[in-house]
Amino acid sequence: MTMADARQIVCIQCPQGCTLRAEKLGTVPSYEITGNKCPRGRAYAIKELTNPSRTLTTTVATIFSDCPLVSVRTDGDIPLRDVFRAMQELNSYRAKKRLHPGEVMIADLAGTGVALLATSDMITPDTTN
Repeated sequence: MTMADARQIVCIQCPQGCTLRAEKLGTVPSYEITGNKCPRGRAYAIKELTNPSRTLTTTVATIFSDCPLVSVRTDGDIPLRDVFRAMQELNSYRAKKRLHPGEVMIADLAGTGVALLATSDMITPDTTN
């Protein structure tokens, strides 16, 4: 195998941030992973090589003048190839319902089967006291 067949990946599964070297062996999907200090590093590297995915965090516009943006995140990973499409959907989306953190804003973001959750409170606190 040449160096072009190997990839260097920084593991994000724990705070150690191991620098992994991942190399595909032969034509059968088999991988040699080095540099991991725990088993999660090997699993992460293989997933990153075969089906990379990410948790999406961003903000979404709302129709409420007192809360023009709300922070959101997906409740799981979405395939990396779908992140751009998901962001395109969110660019034209406007939240029309006030939500608490953890409540579902979109049940199936961009056809990924993953929900989008509010992560900040959109409920205006009572300031009459």
